[in-house]
Amino acid sequence: MASDRAASKTQTEALYQQVLDAQKALEDFRRAQTLSAEEGEKLETLAQMEAAQDELKRSSDAFTERVQQLSAKLQLVGRQIGDMEAKQRTLDDALRRRQLLPADLPFGTPFMDPVDDSMDNLLPLLNDYQDSWQGLLRADGQIEALYAQVRLKGVAKFDSEDDVERRLQLLINAYAHRTDEALTLGKARRAAVTDIARTLRNIRSDYDSLEHQLALFNREINKRQVSNLQSFRIVLAPNKEALKHIDQIIHSAGQYEEGETLSVFDLSQSAEQDNKNEEAKEYLARLVAANHNQLGLKDLFELAFEITKVHGQPVIHTDIDGAASNGTTMTIKALTNMYLLLHLMDRDQAGRVRLPYYLDEAADIDEKNQAALLETSLQLGFVPILASVKPQVSAQVAIDLEGGSGPNGIYIDEADWKYIRRHDVVKAPVNVQADEPELDEV
Repeated sequence: MASDRAASKTQTEALYQQVLDAQKALEDFRRAQTLSAEEGEKLETLAQMEAAQDELKRSSDAFTERVQQLSAKLQLVGRQIGDMEAKQRTLDDALRRRQLLPADLPFGTPFMDPVDDSMDNLLPLLNDYQDSWQGLLRADGQIEALYAQVRLKGVAKFDSEDDVERRLQLLINAYAHRTDEALTLGKARRAAVTDIARTLRNIRSDYDSLEHQLALFNREINKRQVSNLQSFRIVLAPNKEALKHIDQIIHSAGQYEEGETLSVFDLSQSAEQDNKNEEAKEYLARLVAANHNQLGLKDLFELAFEITKVHGQPVIHTDIDGAASNGTTMTIKALTNMYLLLHLMDRDQAGRVRLPYYLDEAADIDEKNQAALLETSLQLGFVPILASVKPQVSAQVAIDLEGGSGPNGIYIDEADWKYIRRHDVVKAPVNVQADEPELDEV
């Protein structure tokens, strides 16, 4: 029984395996039938893929050939770049070894001829250009040195020309016409010397006239004694050096104008005269330069004040404020200003209208000086207005400023005048207004 069951089991498994094999064979048969139905389409697709593969192979071969060509060109460009870098290093080295061209090259005439500026010819072209530039630079230096020598000879009238080329052209033209220019300069020099001499003579004449006028002024102002002073004079402290050199130039210019010499600054009479003229020229040139290129009467003197006290010696003061007491100084200033104004006025019109002047701190002037100042002022055509916080014995009219004060300021007219007189002098009533001088205007 046991052996039958084992045999049966074995037979069963074998049958099952046969069934499985039959099923697999059936599936393979069915798949074979399906594939047989699609075989034509698959073959057509395969043919298309093989054709596409052949096309891709041909494209791949063409691309490989193009890459090889580009690689060859790239190698050629690399070699060319290497050659250009080598040439650039050569140019850089040449520029370092030579003086670099300036950044502000002058504008010149364009070079119109054809120039070979290829890379191979660039270095020789640059070398030739730099050599030419160096040669022109040396020539320019020589021209500048020659022009400096010309300037040392005294020809500097073209220095104001900013354009160097035009300045040199003017110099060349002047040299070409030097004969005519010498004649012109001779005439101009004679005219200039005449003008200089005339100006110096006028200044010298003005100085002499000022001395004369001061003498007249001093004579007038010393007609009345001031305080304890015996005399007061305004004197000139002359610039002796300037006057001496002016006289020398005037003397030499006279010889020049008369034809005795050809140059006021280059006399041929004697070495002593030459030295005097050269010294005078240099001194006056310095004096003019120190006074902003001007020379006038004021440069020939300084004012000084000579004060002589009674039984004293004359003393020179350059500042009148410290010459005497404050009252005496005020009196001197008032008298001086009146006489100076009178000198400037028309003498025919001076006495018609009396001019008022303001004298502050009048109390500092003593009674005697006040009386002399008042008398002199009236004689010269002036009326002093004495301002003081103290009564003034010389005053003839008192004016109350507070009485004329208002919101818009101080307004004074003749109605505010108060005529006054001294009790120790007046013996009988007098009509003050009748005694007043007849004037056109006060």
